[in-house]
Amino acid sequence: NNRLVKHLDKGKALHEGQAGFRVGRGYVDNIYTLNELMQGRLKEGKETYAFFLDVQKAYHSMWRNGLWFKLWEFGVRGKMWRVIKKMYEYSKSAVLLDGEWSEAFDVEQGVAQGCSLSPILFSVFINGLLREVEEAEIGIDLSSGGRLGGLLFADDFVGVSESKDQLQTLIDVVHAYCRKWRLKANVSKSAVMVFARESVDGAWKWGEYVLPRVSKYTYLGVDFTSTGAWDVHIKNVLDNGRRKVNQLHSVISNRDINLSARRLLLLAVVRPTLEYGGEVWEDSG
Repeated sequence: NNRLVKHLDKGKALHEGQAGFRVGRGYVDNIYTLNELMQGRLKEGKETYAFFLDVQKAYHSMWRNGLWFKLWEFGVRGKMWRVIKKMYEYSKSAVLLDGEWSEAFDVEQGVAQGCSLSPILFSVFINGLLREVEEAEIGIDLSSGGRLGGLLFADDFVGVSESKDQLQTLIDVVHAYCRKWRLKANVSKSAVMVFARESVDGAWKWGEYVLPRVSKYTYLGVDFTSTGAWDVHIKNVLDNGRRKVNQLHSVISNRDINLSARRLLLLAVVRPTLEYGGEVWEDSG
């Protein structure tokens, strides 16, 4: 796992728009980038068109032959390539039903659930999506230079554009990539959102299906709204915090338990819930 990560980082193989499972990166990078982009454009009176993609059973359904090709393309060859491929050569599974196991059957697609290597393999597999969006010259020009067309964290993708038509072009590029590499979108859980001060008309399609148009979308655990307001997310964070406190009430109110231990429990369980995404929404005011 570490050898593969070092190889990918050394060669800068993964797109800069990928933040998942990388040293020094995390979900905050993506939500901060998306928030800064749309907040800045809102202040300038500009709309930001966003497409959120939900990949159906991403790890379970990964096309293995496509993965071997992608690894080779990334320069993962020789012994490392053979070892990874060998891990899945004779993978089998069985089903436990009513206390009895079924006969073992071959598993011909997907990567192992719970394996620390799986997220890295998926990052390799889906990396080309950002490359194709970039090559199609889709996205929003940044004041710092360059262009932002999309962001990835594992299988959570968001693509952005500055116009209705360009967003449909972006969706078409993503749709074509998914068909080519055998990824299936969960259309009902994917969505389009237009960040704007006033309502904007429009409809967008994923192939023949009309995508849901939403005014709120939860991306990486953070509730984004079409107006850029943070009240929905903050309310949900507070509600979740109260729920955690209620669940722990019998413990934290027990005077027989050391005060330091009760405080530590609150800091470990409740505080992270209350602070989730705080680096971004505190900065937004």
